[in-house]
Amino acid sequence: MPNRITLHALRSAHGVLGQSLLQYFGFAKPYTAGTLREDRLMAVLERESTEERASLADLTILIEQLGGAPDAIEFPMRHTACHDVSVEYALRRAATDQKAVAARIELLREELVFAREADTLLSEVARDCEARANRLILAVAPPKPTALPTGTAS
Repeated sequence: MPNRITLHALRSAHGVLGQSLLQYFGFAKPYTAGTLREDRLMAVLERESTEERASLADLTILIEQLGGAPDAIEFPMRHTACHDVSVEYALRRAATDQKAVAARIELLREELVFAREADTLLSEVARDCEARANRLILAVAPPKPTALPTGTAS
């Protein structure tokens, strides 16, 4: 059974990572506290939580500056600029979050000792997060110009 501080760290990770990490732990064999540097781990989790709150505040300010969110009865096209900006922002933020989740998983893998199967699973999860982040980044990236086909002279 993990010690009290480890359980506290995992509960904190649960809130920050949106349950996913603890769901993966649910499939893992029992893990033990290894070279857990609790202060460092808790500082990382606290910082991420603070950054997420700041990011939400930034998005709220951005929407307000662009005229606010539409009321339920308003025709949405009036707010196209707001929606376009916030969709792009949300995609970029989602990509950033996926990369952060992968980094936090790697940090937890360094800080805790897991059974081999659990460690393999966490490694796969981190790779999946990176892949999702890369797909989101490509979705936001402007399309690359395509070269016009060159005709053949007869």
